Amino acid sequence: MGAAGFAHAAEFYKRLGNNVGHGTNYLWTIGVSLSALDSSYPRHCTTVKARDEIKSREICEADAQYKIMRAAVQAGQRISGTHVYGDGAVDKYLDLIEKASAEAGISADEIRAKKHNIDHCGMSPRPDQIERGKKLDIIWSCAPRYIEDAADISRDYGEKYAHEMNAPIQNILKAGGKVVMEMDDRRVHRKEGGAFAHIKYAVTRKDSEGRTWGAKQAVDKSTALKMFTRWAAEYVLREKELGSLERGKWADFVIIDRDYLNTPDEDLSKINVMLTAVAGKPVYTNPQFAKAEKLPAVGLTLMPSR
Repeated sequence: MGAAGFAHAAEFYKRLGNNVGHGTNYLWTIGVSLSALDSSYPRHCTTVKARDEIKSREICEADAQYKIMRAAVQAGQRISGTHVYGDGAVDKYLDLIEKASAEAGISADEIRAKKHNIDHCGMSPRPDQIERGKKLDIIWSCAPRYIEDAADISRDYGEKYAHEMNAPIQNILKAGGKVVMEMDDRRVHRKEGGAFAHIKYAVTRKDSEGRTWGAKQAVDKSTALKMFTRWAAEYVLREKELGSLERGKWADFVIIDRDYLNTPDEDLSKINVMLTAVAGKPVYTNPQFAKAEKLPAVGLTLMPSR
């Protein structure tokens, strides 16, 4: 149902109750999503000065969505999986979490326990927003692939903004904030591969033209791996079951075709998965690897692209 047609959001979320964690070991709820409070670049929401023609493209009015989010927060729901692009949209998101919680009598400790999250880190967050996020225990989900937007952002808003305010992962980490890595754009998968292509963006901070953006925001391979595993498990509220290989946790793992930590940064996207296991059971094996190791061939085998 579209936001404009959700006239009874407050009553709906009250009756829904807290369903976080409901589901199975393979599919469970992690909160409620407003879908989007704005849109992705070039239609987004910022506080940055720019030419009138640039500012006219921004979408900073999403009253229906904000009313629904307010109702969800006041009903005690966790906000998760909501598209937030641009520092102006982040301001509105944080304002709403604070104000709606206060109106509902939700304490600071109760807010932090929710672990609300903000997706994308596209043209955000600013340093002051990172500090606000720490106080609320916000988890930032950052998409390094937005580095591909940096050239356009530089043209429209200035080079300084493109370097400092686009997936500023190190700023969040150095401030003691929580950040995980997300994969947001199937074009990256088609062009360069899966998760390791996104890790390459985070480690090299280079776009497809080879230009480096926000070099100070680059992370090392170990940190990038934690963003995809240990820290991401907290984002999906399964830190006691997922994120690392240790006794008592699910045996979810992959076998890859080279040493990850010793792979040159520029070659990270070339890493191939040979085997994927869920709960210790192989659900995918690379056909050649399976044959060489005398393992059953399981999972989807993709046809070569033409």
